[in-house]
Amino acid sequence: MRSKIYISMFSCFMLKLGNVGKEQQLEQVLEIENKLNQVRQKVEEFEKTFYSDEIKNQIDSQIKQFNDIFYKVTSNFIMMVLF
Repeated sequence: MRSKIYISMFSCFMLKLGNVGKEQQLEQVLEIENKLNQVRQKVEEFEKTFYSDEIKNQIDSQIKQFNDIFYKVTSNFIMMVLF
């Protein structure tokens, strides 16, 4: 009879240990998931700044091209009018 009691007590203890192990694993999984979400957010922020910087650079380049063309056209026009 005692052996059955000890076995059932041991079984309950092992079940609790198993649950604790599962809880720890779940906590670890949640921690990893949180870290992955943080990395994902950082990547998204980087992409936003990268693309916005690239778009800004393209706009600046186009403005510079426009200014160059406008300067050439107006200079040529002025030269034609003056001479």
